[in-house]
Amino acid sequence: QIPNPIVAYDTYDAAARAAGFTPLYLTKDSGYACTYISVISKELADLGFTKLGQPDTTLRVRTALKKNNKNNNLSGIYGAKWEKKTVNGKEIQIAKLGENEYAAQWDQGKYSFAAQAKGLEGAAFESLLSNSLVDATDHYFLVVK
Repeated sequence: QIPNPIVAYDTYDAAARAAGFTPLYLTKDSGYACTYISVISKELADLGFTKLGQPDTTLRVRTALKKNNKNNNLSGIYGAKWEKKTVNGKEIQIAKLGENEYAAQWDQGKYSFAAQAKGLEGAAFESLLSNSLVDATDHYFLVVK
């Protein structure tokens, strides 16, 4: 039997230690609560969030070292039509997956990131990217020389 490459963790700290880096996280002021934490193959952190008071609005955030994102598809979504967009001056890829379902992927420094939202309109997803996710990667995942 092949061991499951997905290991769930009870705490963010435990997952960060297993992955060897600090994954992108939505802080409480975003209005989301972390409901799921796992690490896949010891190299990809996968965190699930639910909007407070709106259990049908969910978000998955993935973080990996760019060197481990060999196929350039950290999102795990195949067959979607990805479009390039600029968010906070950074080029990212966004895909509409269905009614109120979106995904995005981008790189910052030595990291790759992906986000997938369900239950959000396009403008709300782009706002979350601009004000929380991409903004956080711009500030906390910089390569300082």
